[in-house]
Amino acid sequence: MRRMNWGGSLGLGLTVWLLVCGFLFQREQLDAPDVVSVKEYTGVEAAVTAIGTAPRTLLIPDVQTIAASITIPATLTLRFVSAGRLSINTGVTVTYLGSTADWPVRQIFTGPGATPGVIFTRGGETVRAYPQWWGAVGDGAADDTLPCQRAIDAVGQSGGGQVYFPAGTYKLATRHSTGGPAKSVFVSWDNVTLEGAGEASVLSAPSGVVPGGNVLLMGGMAKAATPAARPTAFNSQKR
Repeated sequence: MRRMNWGGSLGLGLTVWLLVCGFLFQREQLDAPDVVSVKEYTGVEAAVTAIGTAPRTLLIPDVQTIAASITIPATLTLRFVSAGRLSINTGVTVTYLGSTADWPVRQIFTGPGATPGVIFTRGGETVRAYPQWWGAVGDGAADDTLPCQRAIDAVGQSGGGQVYFPAGTYKLATRHSTGGPAKSVFVSWDNVTLEGAGEASVLSAPSGVVPGGNVLLMGGMAKAATPAARPTAFNSQKR
């Protein structure tokens, strides 16, 4: 007489049932009316117009060109997934009023208008930006001058806030001047705070590129929030 392995059959059935339930749950999440993809529209501008002030999360899975100035309301949260980013044209301003809490620490802004084309307005909340959003690498080899400056300028023109440098070595190899001494990075805005992961965050200027230092604080109220955030405490070096 052949015996049925009811335990094995039951286990297999339970596994299939759990897989189906998991699939349906994921479909339900993806189909949730408050999460939409920009791919459902002709672009970010069209999505903002169509969605209006309805509470939504807009997924950005690829490069989206911003050809005209736009204001993204606080009710619309951008979520950058995969290789998603905004490519901002020259002379274009993106004013973002929503949350940045879930934004990845990688490049999400590109294009010739990436500065001064990004403004954060968050209803009195402190703005916190990362140089990585503009393409900083922090590996000690890539020139991170422009991404660092873009982060500082974006926070400055947003009314102030914090530029946070995650652990890494940020090479500031480009020398420029805004009418004063030539430096790599200028903090000419009031209420802009530079902060890092203590000695693990290094601002480094190669020898001969920026004599006498690499960061110039020009704003009357520009400061570091903690001793670890000051250029010297970042272990700024000339190499």
